[in-house]
Amino acid sequence: MKNFFQFLLIALMSMSGFLASAQQWSPVSKKISNRIIPTLRQYDFSIDNANLKQLQATALKSINLPDPTGKNVTFNLSHTKVMSDKLAAKFPSIKTYIGKTKDGETARITVTHKGVRAMVFNKEGVYFIDPISLADKNNYQSYFKKDLDLNNDKTYFPENEPIIYNKEKFNRVKQQVESKQFRLPPSGPELRTYRIAIAATGEYTQFHGGTVTDAMAAIVTTMARVNGIYERELAITMLLVDDNDQLIYTDANSDPFTNGSAGEYIDEVQAEIDATIGNDNYDIGHGFSTGAGGLAGLGVVCQTGRKGSGVTGTNSPIGDPYDVDYVAHEIGHQFGGPHTFNGVNGSCSGGNRSGSTAYEPGSGVTIMAYAGICGNDNIANNSIPFFHASSLEYITIYSQDANGNSCAETSNTGNNIPEVEAGAGGFTIPVSTPFQLNGSATDPDGDNLTYSWEQFDLGPAGEPNTPEGNAPLFRSFVPTTDSFRIFPQLSDIINETQTKGEILPDYARDLSFILTVRDDQAVGGVNNDLISFSVSDAGGPFTVDEVSGSYAGYENITVNWDVANTNQSPINCANVNIYVSDDNGQTFEYLVKENTANDGSEVIELPNINSDEVKVKVAAAQNIFFNIAPGSITISEATEPTFTITASLTTNSFCPEDEVVIDLSTQSILGFTEQITLSTANLASDLSASFASSTINPGEETTLTLTNAQAISGTFEFDIVGTTNNEEKSYKVNFTITNNPVAPDFILPNVSESTSLQPIFEWTDSNLLTTYDLDIATDEAFSNIVESITDIAEKTVQLSNQLESTTTYFARLSAKNSCGTSDFETISFTTAEIDCIVLSATDLPKSIGTTPQTIISSVNIEANGTIESIEVSNINITHSYISDLTLILESPSGTQVTLLSEICGSENNLNISFSDISGEDASDIPCPPSDGNTYTAKESLGQFIGESISGSWKLIVIDGYDEDGGSITNWELNICASNTLFAPKDPSDLTTEYLENAQIQLIWIDNSDNEEFFYIERKINNQTMFELIDSVAADITTFTTSLPDYSNTYNYRVNAANQGGSSDYSNVVNASIDILSNKNLSEAGISLYPNPVENELNIVNSNHIKISKISLIDVSGKQVAELPVNQNTLNLSQFEAGMYILSIQSGNQHYKAQILIK
Repeated sequence: MKNFFQFLLIALMSMSGFLASAQQWSPVSKKISNRIIPTLRQYDFSIDNANLKQLQATALKSINLPDPTGKNVTFNLSHTKVMSDKLAAKFPSIKTYIGKTKDGETARITVTHKGVRAMVFNKEGVYFIDPISLADKNNYQSYFKKDLDLNNDKTYFPENEPIIYNKEKFNRVKQQVESKQFRLPPSGPELRTYRIAIAATGEYTQFHGGTVTDAMAAIVTTMARVNGIYERELAITMLLVDDNDQLIYTDANSDPFTNGSAGEYIDEVQAEIDATIGNDNYDIGHGFSTGAGGLAGLGVVCQTGRKGSGVTGTNSPIGDPYDVDYVAHEIGHQFGGPHTFNGVNGSCSGGNRSGSTAYEPGSGVTIMAYAGICGNDNIANNSIPFFHASSLEYITIYSQDANGNSCAETSNTGNNIPEVEAGAGGFTIPVSTPFQLNGSATDPDGDNLTYSWEQFDLGPAGEPNTPEGNAPLFRSFVPTTDSFRIFPQLSDIINETQTKGEILPDYARDLSFILTVRDDQAVGGVNNDLISFSVSDAGGPFTVDEVSGSYAGYENITVNWDVANTNQSPINCANVNIYVSDDNGQTFEYLVKENTANDGSEVIELPNINSDEVKVKVAAAQNIFFNIAPGSITISEATEPTFTITASLTTNSFCPEDEVVIDLSTQSILGFTEQITLSTANLASDLSASFASSTINPGEETTLTLTNAQAISGTFEFDIVGTTNNEEKSYKVNFTITNNPVAPDFILPNVSESTSLQPIFEWTDSNLLTTYDLDIATDEAFSNIVESITDIAEKTVQLSNQLESTTTYFARLSAKNSCGTSDFETISFTTAEIDCIVLSATDLPKSIGTTPQTIISSVNIEANGTIESIEVSNINITHSYISDLTLILESPSGTQVTLLSEICGSENNLNISFSDISGEDASDIPCPPSDGNTYTAKESLGQFIGESISGSWKLIVIDGYDEDGGSITNWELNICASNTLFAPKDPSDLTTEYLENAQIQLIWIDNSDNEEFFYIERKINNQTMFELIDSVAADITTFTTSLPDYSNTYNYRVNAANQGGSSDYSNVVNASIDILSNKNLSEAGISLYPNPVENELNIVNSNHIKISKISLIDVSGKQVAELPVNQNTLNLSQFEAGMYILSIQSGNQHYKAQILIK
């Protein structure tokens, strides 16, 4: 009996393993056209009802499924939770598994009453198994994500820009990301579990069959895949809440949702989940539908009143297009991940781009990008189910260090993160030249690793084929097991093509790349490292000449390439390695020349192989750039005995006094034994050659010495010839003899004119130079050197520090190379006189509204001149939540410098100044930035130096967010410039003084020392237009004039002018001749009669005032007579009839009266 039970146990165990050993599926040979998920390529298969029932009824240990090539793949299974235990008990037919193969492939597999679904990560990428038709649970398709046919797919709706409900919390995450300096917080040792509540519209449920169980099966399938990504990428998983079934509606007419409006649906979902599940019973909520696209709050997980703000809807909510491109994307927003694309067309246009995370060219391809929906900016039609490193940063920081950590349940995974090295940066590569990045990583647990190199640069938005600045050039790819990446992709180099999203930089710029390493655990360990370097247009493109022909193994061929100044600074590539490939460039296993001079030509010995797909690569020995020769050659293995001869030099560059020593070696092929006689051919006649041994046996070595190098200079090539009885072979050698450099001549500065305080120096080229040294001193003996610049690679340089104005300096320049240093070339120059001015904005205050907007305030400068220094002072802005703002100063030339950008979170108001010279470091700006102190700007104000001051200077204030507002109340521009004449300042305090003979004197204060003239203008009081009446020279502050007549009041004003422009006007003063009536005279004790008068006019001086002068003045203001002061009667009969003014002067007092002579 005991043996019987043992037999039964063994039989049962064998049956439980049946599914692993037996294939439960069969191929489908008939062509199927109508697919719920359109594909370009796929493998169709079926699972019959018997096998399907077994899969549904059994707690599976393993399963066999076909990959997209039809290969049978066995997955060992372990159960994974997607539903809470209480919810899972309600739906026992829904099972979820993690699958893993012996080769390290991982899968998320769901088995329900609807059949089998799977998402598999393998070395080729990601493939899915989904039904061909929703109505048929027996027939399936296995397809790679890259083979989706989105051109025939009607599931896509526009996504809406994510909603920022809480700027303070989101900006804290943003600031934490920036403070990490591009270093991803590692994930993997801890798993974070969030309770997720998912609502479904009646339309969604009807699409999947109409019952709550049907909808739950679809939701679990989607979330199993989403969890597969989030666990692998971020160590985050989501568990459907206990009563999630109560959020599933079956009737579209009675559900509380607006299926066709994401804007309405998102608020309805939030309210429904709060009401049905309860705020305390979930951590993140989402709504599934069949319409309106996607919409989500940015960084809302764990946030009361907002954590349910996320919806996803397409008219075919099934499979990878829905699960990954939509649901995983929208949930990514809820976990704080912004968009990562940099394109401007299609759906990439408008407000969807996130400038602080736009790391992917064009549409991008990762989960948080817009693959396939950006028109001409599309990099690919399909996304890849991985997050860009930037998204990993934001989501990891949000979930680990910010609000997203407040509700997560954490558990230890036992998984350790990989240790990653991206390599040392700081070097320079040439433009338009391929390069290869090599990284490394180790895993403490011994896990298999995958590698992903992604560009990590931000720049202006634009199309992927026309980047500007530091905009991204290179797309992301599915992680691979290779720790290196070639830029652009190898196929483009081999085929000499260009692919969108794989664009080599053809202008000078910076490049940064981040290497993200993932292990193969279900809850993945993820870590990264960054490398940064620059591209210089002083070198490149580095190219290799085409190769062709057929050769035998061990034969010598000459490889030529265009050095393109890559051996000069700043690239400084002195040596290269040369490789040979036998598989059309897929690998380069043969290093045929190591560390040879980067001089453009080298003889190589071909490896003894058989291949008609031989490629040649020349790569920098101590840098990352390379290129592959166009064309290919054929090599056949050697079949006849022969010999080889090779030559090597420790250096290819020699000085005149050097001996040129060349090491020679020979090799016997297939037992060749004949002696080899050595000689030279095509050697320059001035050189002498001698072999240490002119006859050697195959396999022996010797040396060749060349002398008399001082007689010549330049680059030379000759042949070393080896001769035997029946054969002759040669080896080409090239080398350079470099003369000592000669002193260059200065071109700039122009010593006959005054120079800038940071002058540019330019000089003629020296012969065969390496670098230049420049010294600046205040004395001819150079005992007081104020600036010294060494190892200058170019023929021009600008001083980094400002010199004193109106000062004579001395400059000396020398050239140097490996053979010596030239004499000094010396000049003297005088710096210009500097004028400085402070200008305040006069168009303020300007309001900043509560919606995203750009406000511009301008200061206009009419003068010409060259900027020597610039400061922006006393910027006063009232604004709640100051991190909404970015401040930019724009010059009249269009140069923009960012002063500050989105700092200090929810702090209010700003009072700050910026200066490169006197400012404290920008990192010391306090929060709030309102201490009134001076700091360096985010970008250097030195970018303006050398530009013209003339024109409109703009302070651009960008408010990038809703809600908060304020106003700009003040800012000032402090500019110092050379070769300029600013318009003078306004004259002030204009007054009038009355003089004799109806004249007035204007008096004012001169507030400038650079005016050339003062202009005097006048108008009648009730008129509008002033007219110029005269001018006076500089420094004169008075002007005397007569009033045109006595019947009007006149207005006067003054302004200053020079060749740089005119000042504003002074204050306006009034002037008139007051005509006193007889009554007025009687008050002064004086009376006149008769008036009108015919002959004699009587004067009565009742108060006996002392009269010093009596004048008769006509209406033009001209004095026509001075009358006696000691008579009481004046005879006026000799004057013509008319109106006159009688002026009586007593000391400083003037009394005037109008009289009429008949």
